Amino acid sequence: MVMIKRKFPFRIAVVRESGGFGDCICAAGTCRQLKLENPGSHVKVFCPGGFIPIYGHCEGIDSAESLGEVKDLSGKRRSRNANLNCKLYPVSYLGELYSWHPHKVVDLWCPGAVHECSTVGPLLFNRNELFAMSAGCKDISARAVWHPTELDKIAADRFLRNNRLQANGFLAVSFRGTDNIRSYPSSMATSLVELLLTRLPVVYFDCIIPHFTVKSDNFFFPSVQFEVMAAIVQKARAVVTIDSALLHLAGALSKPSVAILGPTDRVVARAYPKCSVVEAWDYECPIPCNYSSHKGWVHPTKTEPAPCRKNGCRRMARVRPMMVFNKVVSILENSDVRFV
Repeated sequence: MVMIKRKFPFRIAVVRESGGFGDCICAAGTCRQLKLENPGSHVKVFCPGGFIPIYGHCEGIDSAESLGEVKDLSGKRRSRNANLNCKLYPVSYLGELYSWHPHKVVDLWCPGAVHECSTVGPLLFNRNELFAMSAGCKDISARAVWHPTELDKIAADRFLRNNRLQANGFLAVSFRGTDNIRSYPSSMATSLVELLLTRLPVVYFDCIIPHFTVKSDNFFFPSVQFEVMAAIVQKARAVVTIDSALLHLAGALSKPSVAILGPTDRVVARAYPKCSVVEAWDYECPIPCNYSSHKGWVHPTKTEPAPCRKNGCRRMARVRPMMVFNKVVSILENSDVRFV
């Protein structure tokens, strides 16, 4: 039998048209796994232009191409067929994808295509696993690996030097999520940060401004690009965050982290070996937090509507600041602490 050597590398196109920075990092983990399972292949991501720098920092991605802006793609994404390999009805705004002539096209929905729409999917799998499953990866535990550039490291060093911070001498913190039910309450966030400041300076990251008030010379709120933020986080002693982009970034950087999970299941953090979870459950509430009547995420025994989706979940308020602080102290003082 004569083996024919392929003249060009096996081309894998990964299409990801929506989501936030956190989901991009999860999707990058799937790209890395596709690269590992297809040695010598060329993995190219087609995504909104604003996310290209994110994929450019992650291992396993050879190139990325812009499809436009997120606001321009969201409506188109819902209107087209999910099968991008269909040549009979090509999608006009994906012309660059078709002209690249990929051998394999992976369409990553938000977040995880049909796997997340199953009855108990969100209760059993985290986003990293859902993305990997939707892409047909053999290893669904795939996670991203982030590599800061030299310019990012220089910018991070400049920030530390200007604020008299030492590497491994501060905490990276974030308390606001994409929705209110994931965010840590503002009054409790103030108390928690004040507790954390008794141990180390705090560098807080937020998409806009902090939703709480802290008066301290050791509390910092840098306004930097996401890539520079990642380089700063890499120099932190540990990460304290809710279910946000910072949680996934900490996993991609292999940083010790404490995840505050009230309305989300600890399965979110299962993909990250150095993550410790602080959670509190309201046993009077019969509705699983992953419930959504619109997408059919219904627990087999629960059929009532989920009022916490509209009115806010009470569980996050049950994660008291001292609970989180004690978990952070255990990480700072014990190198052999048990993670989730």
